[in-house]
Amino acid sequence: DRSVVFGCPWVADFRDPWARAPWREERYSFVKRTVAFLERLVVRFANRIVFVTPANKAEFSNVYGSRVEKFSVVPNGCDPAEIDSLRSTGPALGPDEVENFILLHAGSLYEGRTPAPLLRAISQAITDGLINAAEFRLRFLGVNDGQGGDIRRLCHALGLEDVVQFMPRVSRAESLRAMTTASALLLLQPGHPVSVPAKLYEYLAAGRPILAVTQ
Repeated sequence: DRSVVFGCPWVADFRDPWARAPWREERYSFVKRTVAFLERLVVRFANRIVFVTPANKAEFSNVYGSRVEKFSVVPNGCDPAEIDSLRSTGPALGPDEVENFILLHAGSLYEGRTPAPLLRAISQAITDGLINAAEFRLRFLGVNDGQGGDIRRLCHALGLEDVVQFMPRVSRAESLRAMTTASALLLLQPGHPVSVPAKLYEYLAAGRPILAVTQ
């Protein structure tokens, strides 16, 4: 079997939803039509199509039922040995980690992944005396200025400048080590019912408690 377009077998790997991504509903109508057309071309001409979750495969199957035999699931994952090898190397981002509760989010914020509801909840919990602001840190590792501007402004409005920390991008090894030394790990996945980020598998391998925000 050879692709008409490329003259060789073509496996298309959908890491996330495309034309009907629920977090992209605000796109212009011509953009929606364009990506829907491109998606149809991929489904038509690709020899095999791979998804990382059964839910995403099921969503495509409902739309392209006649081509469902092309669809397969190959889930995300990680190599636990890569993380295990870093456990004995010590804290990655500063000695204060042993004194404070560190809730860590590793990686970029994109496609509707906003911490705003969590920030408001933390602010209220501090006001109610449920969280000691002197001993709690919410740390965003690798969030760039373009993504973090609105978050910083909200932190200022809520009085969380000393509670929320923005750390620069680091190497993969340092990021994985930070996961293993954090008190808990934050997963932001609001409005993403058919996708599972690869980050979750790294979180699981790190063996720390996970706080998942899905609404």
